[in-house]
Amino acid sequence: MELANQQGGAEVGGVRRPVKLILVDDKSDGPTDERAVEELVGQGVDVMLGTFGSSLVEKGSAVSEKLKVPYVTGTGASRALYQRGFKYIFGLQAPIEQLATR
Repeated sequence: MELANQQGGAEVGGVRRPVKLILVDDKSDGPTDERAVEELVGQGVDVMLGTFGSSLVEKGSAVSEKLKVPYVTGTGASRALYQRGFKYIFGLQAPIEQLATR
């Protein structure tokens, strides 16, 4: 984040925008995560960095989808997350079925 801002921010659509990280504790609770996503988007957040675990990612990403805000998750390996036809969820981890293969 600091490095990106030293370079003028993250480039989005050819424009550099400052980066700000807001951390929220969802208490590993689905409804709390849903409320957190709604509140952050209400504060003007442009991109959501998702929570931990497929069941929580399912909840938060559904809210992000409804509000049309990209939701990036580093976990959430359930294939079902990506079979819902959502346009705003982006996963960084391989599906669970592929994690133990070579």
